Amino acid sequence: MSNSLKHLIVLSLFLSILPQVRTNSQSFLITKYSTDYGLPDNRVNDIAQDSLGRIWIAMASGIAMYDGYEWTKVGKKDGVPEIEYIKIKIDKKNIIWFLPKQIYDQSIVYLDNVKWSKLDLKSPFNTNSGYTNSFEIN
Repeated sequence: MSNSLKHLIVLSLFLSILPQVRTNSQSFLITKYSTDYGLPDNRVNDIAQDSLGRIWIAMASGIAMYDGYEWTKVGKKDGVPEIEYIKIKIDKKNIIWFLPKQIYDQSIVYLDNVKWSKLDLKSPFNTNSGYTNSFEIN
């Protein structure tokens, strides 16, 4: 048998096997959450994930948390004002900070482990406009 005939046989075997080879591609599950699926408010300003894997949402109507199973709205029952929050920061100690849109006469709310607390914003933090759009936590 000649070399060219051998090559032709190997090539035809390879081409007959090729369609049967499957590639393993990744697939991702994407879920769009809205008020129809338990999200308390569709007006989302910021999103963060904590060290436990929970998703925190800063919304126009307050704060929400998703634990992988259900949404929980944080509010008056937790001692947290139900106002608009625009930013979430998680510091090195895993304290979760929530910045309100209007800082005049409001507080920065934070969750330290399982305890909700407020950091009152007194002068010189207050501005005439009362609005802010970012903050840093060290």
